Amino acid sequence: MRWFPAFLTFIFISEVLAKTFVHQVGFQATYTNYIVQTAFYGNLFYVLTTSKRTRTAISAISIGLVVAYLYCYFFVDVTRKDMYGFAKVTMAFDFFLILLGMIYLYHQVADEYNVPFLSNPAVWISLGVILFFSGYNMILALYDYIIQKDLQLFGRRLYNLIPRLLCIVLYSCFSIAIILFRRNAKIEYLGAVNKYKHTI
Repeated sequence: MRWFPAFLTFIFISEVLAKTFVHQVGFQATYTNYIVQTAFYGNLFYVLTTSKRTRTAISAISIGLVVAYLYCYFFVDVTRKDMYGFAKVTMAFDFFLILLGMIYLYHQVADEYNVPFLSNPAVWISLGVILFFSGYNMILALYDYIIQKDLQLFGRRLYNLIPRLLCIVLYSCFSIAIILFRRNAKIEYLGAVNKYKHTI
């Protein structure tokens, strides 16, 4: 959780660079963004998982996705215009995160000894990840169709509007997670202080 502010700052900067300087660094910023996201989310769910087998799978798939991104960057999307390879790897990345989020939520619900479900910061992170990347993956899969049919809502193309709306959901969930993390950390600290006082 302590890395979240730095991660979110990086995402913000890379998105701004990709949108503002499309022709200069947009391609590089987009690829760098998703490579960092792969490493960050992979590490996040690795830490949240206790199963050695699942941790091994998370590590292997995360490394595989990073390698796939690098391969597409250097050998597939060489025109720097049609990001066909990027789209395919990103769809796999989205499925990976959705699966990890759902597995984590399932274990939280199944474990009756867990802390209250909605008090767990990682639950909110998983919810945000599932909702955002499910919607984004759908838009990515239907991108050509949306362009062809010029699908719009409120005067905006769906491939622009839906990810922006989903960002509100994702970052709202992240904000709740950060607030809960700080609150839980404070409660634990005060509990430890009180326990220490009683032992004196």
